[in-house]
Amino acid sequence: MGRIVFVLLLVQALGGSAFAAPEKSNSHEFVTVFIRHIGEAESLRAQAEKDLAAAGKDKGTAILTSSTRLAAALHAQADSLDSFHLPPPMDGAPQKFAVLLHQKAGLYETYVAVAEALNGTPNPGTLYKELGDKSPDLRGMMEDADETLMKATPLVFATLVSTTPDSEGYVSRLTITRAQRASLIHDLDAAFGEKLVAKNQNHIVSAAAMLRGHLNRPFKCSDEP
Repeated sequence: MGRIVFVLLLVQALGGSAFAAPEKSNSHEFVTVFIRHIGEAESLRAQAEKDLAAAGKDKGTAILTSSTRLAAALHAQADSLDSFHLPPPMDGAPQKFAVLLHQKAGLYETYVAVAEALNGTPNPGTLYKELGDKSPDLRGMMEDADETLMKATPLVFATLVSTTPDSEGYVSRLTITRAQRASLIHDLDAAFGEKLVAKNQNHIVSAAAMLRGHLNRPFKCSDEP
């Protein structure tokens, strides 16, 4: 399970910092909201993919609509996470994810700006081709943002780990009850379903699968002897 250093190293890796008096300091609520947000992000991504496939020649409009929707959702998610101020040593963790989501939303806004600039072309098919030619860097940066979120997912789980070591000096307990842990796992299963065990997962699904795996680790809950 690792010693207490495990938690502290995770914080140090992303750069912990101090914040003012907490507005929301419940780690269980933070993880619940995080799961809700990544589930929403995956749902919007999948819907955008379907809309693009069904758009026919008018793919430019589909791209504009889905990118605008995703940018707004990501900004709202970032603001939601930013409202959490967890106690040390996890203080600052929600803000790291909030910054990342705001950055990804900005990439979608740039994508929208590129699409709108090209929207005067007489042929919608030309718009889609132009977007394809001009946006590989943007798509690459979006992938990078999702990969960063996936790699930081252990930090989400770490917010649930009690920093009080057991008699052997290990951190072996969670700050949540058995029912709360089961609820988090249920939320992941409900949001992602069979995608959690699929091959060739995207980074967001991989983040969900990783978090589920951590929740199933042999940590005792707060209501266990």
